[in-house]
Amino acid sequence: MLAGWRWDQRAADKLLQEKKGDFIPAAAQGKPDREQPRSPEWRRRRRRAQPFQKGPSSSATPACTQRPPAAPCSPPAPHSPATCGAAALQRAPAGREPAAGPNPAASAASTAMPREGRGPPGAPPPAGLGPAPPGCGMGAVGAVRELALFLGTLLYAYAEAAVRLLLPARRKAVGGELVLLTGAGRGLGRATAREFARRQSRLVLWDVDTHGLRETAEECERLGATVHTFVVDCSKREEIYSAAEKVKKDIGDVSILVNNAGVITAADLLSTQDHQIEKMFEVNILAHIWTTRAFLPAMMDNNRGHIVTVASAAGHFVTSFMVAYCSSKFAAVGFHKALTEELSTLGKNGIKTTCVCPVFMNTGFVKNPRTRLGRILEVDEVVKEMMEGILTNKKMVFVPPQLSIALFTDMLIPERVSRFLKKLTDVKFDAIVGHWSKQ
Repeated sequence: MLAGWRWDQRAADKLLQEKKGDFIPAAAQGKPDREQPRSPEWRRRRRRAQPFQKGPSSSATPACTQRPPAAPCSPPAPHSPATCGAAALQRAPAGREPAAGPNPAASAASTAMPREGRGPPGAPPPAGLGPAPPGCGMGAVGAVRELALFLGTLLYAYAEAAVRLLLPARRKAVGGELVLLTGAGRGLGRATAREFARRQSRLVLWDVDTHGLRETAEECERLGATVHTFVVDCSKREEIYSAAEKVKKDIGDVSILVNNAGVITAADLLSTQDHQIEKMFEVNILAHIWTTRAFLPAMMDNNRGHIVTVASAAGHFVTSFMVAYCSSKFAAVGFHKALTEELSTLGKNGIKTTCVCPVFMNTGFVKNPRTRLGRILEVDEVVKEMMEGILTNKKMVFVPPQLSIALFTDMLIPERVSRFLKKLTDVKFDAIVGHWSKQ
């Protein structure tokens, strides 16, 4: 069985060196390379260490094997079997398994060494590798930065508010501005038109009441203002758009829009007829939207203008026998807030907005209003606060100002306490109750 077998001591020594990991290349021994044996492990490492070569049929290097240029790094470490094995694993193409068998030294070395093409630790990642994953140190730094920015903004806002309380607010001039006012035939609309006329504004007055509109125009002309009147039913969208086109064509671009027109039906919900509910929403909120859509484009082109929404305290506090009216005024307040936010998002900071929320006034709008706590306001009081808010670009104007405190405390106190306070206030007015309508 052993015929022809011969012991080769030199081959045995070389095999033992390979198993120990001390294999010395033939070139280092000064002997021809072909005289040295080639173990499977040596061939596997050599294939992995060699760069990709273009084959005879391929014209370019595949995109999946292309890598960004390596960043400059520190000089290479001294040669050792562990580092050699780690480098071979690093250079292995994607999708090919590492050499069989565990190698703790190579694993430790490959963990400590930066991957080829990424550069030394702390260097920015190459293009195409994407941002760092969430949860790393940069995320924590960003959170701290945002918290510091929030605290700084908070302190600045409080300091600014304190300065505004101590110093008088700067008022803008409205002389020569083209002011369009809806519902100008009587009450708050007429008083507001007179205030703008005293400041020499050019007026465009809208109302459905021809007689009342004429009287308002005469009063404003006596104060030296230029007045243009249009009979417009603000419950009809077509009339609003038609009148708006005439204003823009014949007079010019409106710079201050005051949406004041409003209607009310004081009755319990079941006694309020369908057409009355529709009318309240058409005038109290939809007309605001139609007029704003008609005149806002010119304001946005110039990044200049002012939109005034005349709402009501009923847009923040509910009252019995005014379900539809309160709903429409809540919508008006929401329209003002949403429009303000949208203009800010679009960067149109030159367009200002103001929302006016008064309590009951002696205008005949609500019949015989009375209350146990507080008082019924006169029109001149409301106009004064409203003009102050417009001239100082105040976003929300409560009349009286104590309503803002009541609104804040209403969100904090229990519901039972809130209902008790409403009973103490005892708001009353003439309303239709119990005449349920089937329409």
